[in-house]
Amino acid sequence: MYYPEYKTTDKHIFKEMIMKQMKAGRIIAATLLFALLLTGCGQAAVTEAVPQEPEAAEAVHEHTWADATCTEPKKCTECGETEGEPLGHDWTEATCEAPKTCSRCGATEGEPLEHDWAFATPDAPKTCKKCGATEGEAVSVRTIDLKGITGNSWKIVEPIRESIICEKYDNDTGRITVNVYDYEGNLINEIHNDVPYYQFSYGFSIPHLYEEPMKVGFMIAVKGDEEETGTIDVYSPLGEKLATWTVPWTLSKDGDYLTMTATADSRYLAFILAANGEAVYYLDMEQMELLDASLLDVPMRKEPEYDESKYGSCSKLECNGMEGYLIASPDKSQWGYADSDMNEIAMYEDATGFTLNGFAMVSEKDHSYDIIDADHNVVAKDYTTGNGAYLVGGTYGTLIAVAATMTRSPVSTLL
Repeated sequence: MYYPEYKTTDKHIFKEMIMKQMKAGRIIAATLLFALLLTGCGQAAVTEAVPQEPEAAEAVHEHTWADATCTEPKKCTECGETEGEPLGHDWTEATCEAPKTCSRCGATEGEPLEHDWAFATPDAPKTCKKCGATEGEAVSVRTIDLKGITGNSWKIVEPIRESIICEKYDNDTGRITVNVYDYEGNLINEIHNDVPYYQFSYGFSIPHLYEEPMKVGFMIAVKGDEEETGTIDVYSPLGEKLATWTVPWTLSKDGDYLTMTATADSRYLAFILAANGEAVYYLDMEQMELLDASLLDVPMRKEPEYDESKYGSCSKLECNGMEGYLIASPDKSQWGYADSDMNEIAMYEDATGFTLNGFAMVSEKDHSYDIIDADHNVVAKDYTTGNGAYLVGGTYGTLIAVAATMTRSPVSTLL
């Protein structure tokens, strides 16, 4: 701007003039010059401003919103702007088979609950008390009427894979009788051995060897009075005679008698003398030949080693991976179970091994039999009573219990 009064356009020179007026005490003149300077500066600012082109109107952005989720708020899919808050999870409680779960997004938290199982019974399989899930089958029990049993002198009642074997020794006639029944209670075979013998001069045994096919069901071995030889008869599970052998057999003072057990090689059965526990003969079941045990190196199945002062008997339980032992008290007045470390679990007046599907039978003194599962829970009660632990079925097959009087009483069978 040009300042005509002072012949200059330089505002800096104009400012110097103001200062000279003030130093000279010319306050009014200085004030007027200062006002003029301000006016000139404003005009200069306006005069010197560079004209600007008007800007184009900004385009309006329209959001494309994605709905809020359990963990994210409402959000524009183009620019990322958010609005509001996340919904938060809508939890459903954990069940036996699934953890705590969000009903909207499926997210999970924690672990499923554990089933609270009620053991199987004859009416229902193993059932969860919380969710109702089931596992396995109901306990299968049948009742069999063995009409041929009328006396109380029967010593063994034993089920095997295809039949039920009943045996007795008659003191009056000095003979052994074996009856073979099917699972409907029908008499299949009635076997008598009329050779007279001392009570401890015979053997009757069932091998508990259930290889398929099951060729040998049981054995009867007898020695006549004052004789030094005896006979061994081997029968099928249905009571059909498979072979007969005459063998040397001299009684010792301990009253030896032949019995039958399994070997480590399933092809053979071993006949042993009870007095010393050594194998005397091996039966080759494929060739149906009786062999001298001293000529073969076929080890018998090993029974577990145990403290004989603690237990009168001990055998390994063999059912569906179960670990433990069937044990007897030192005087064999009680039978029961020990864990894998041979620590006693429970003792009864009578107890059986477990079937392959995990059930056994036990009885308190003067009580009927109860069925227990592999966890020793009672799943059924009040089955007909029995006569000693070995009267009821073994580890591998069906379980049966027979009334102590044996007078046409039904037999309860656990399959």
